Amino acid sequence: MPPAGLLQFAIHRGNSGIGQHTVQLQREGAAWVARINVEIAVSIGPVVVYRYKLIARETWQDDRFTSFESDTNDDGTKLWVRARREADGVVVEASGAPRALLPVDAIPMTHWNRQCMRAPLFAAKDGKPARPKVQPRGEETITLGNGRAIKAERFTLTGDMELDDWYDQDNAWASMRTIGRDGSVITYRRAA
Repeated sequence: MPPAGLLQFAIHRGNSGIGQHTVQLQREGAAWVARINVEIAVSIGPVVVYRYKLIARETWQDDRFTSFESDTNDDGTKLWVRARREADGVVVEASGAPRALLPVDAIPMTHWNRQCMRAPLFAAKDGKPARPKVQPRGEETITLGNGRAIKAERFTLTGDMELDDWYDQDNAWASMRTIGRDGSVITYRRAA
């Protein structure tokens, strides 16, 4: 697990800021809880042409995923996911999808936890299972939002998703890059 605290990311589409992504990781008794909030608004001039909002709560105990719930508004389409670990696997229930039983080591793709680079995944937005090919790319120097350069390990995911994630030496999520539906480059840069 990365250290407890707040991870704040500015989201950019090309050179334009389009939103923020925060992860508040804290202990609650014996459990680790991550509270996730993503807000995106893409504008052309003064007109907002796309909005996205995701609110999620993810729980871990003894380094094992235990539960996840999310509510998403994807430009007017409302989606939800509820998942929990049971003895025979991870049960995922989601809007518009039949109940699914995923492998016992499945976790949500929420990026903040480096375990996403080695476990079977399901999407935080809609609960769909994913098994991307993950390629470690080694350590690189990246720049945080405050201008500080840090060393971070890069992972490239292909197949079910196409993106790069970086994790710092404390295993905290440091950056992400992906391609939007319109072909634009989307980057997440951690504030500090």
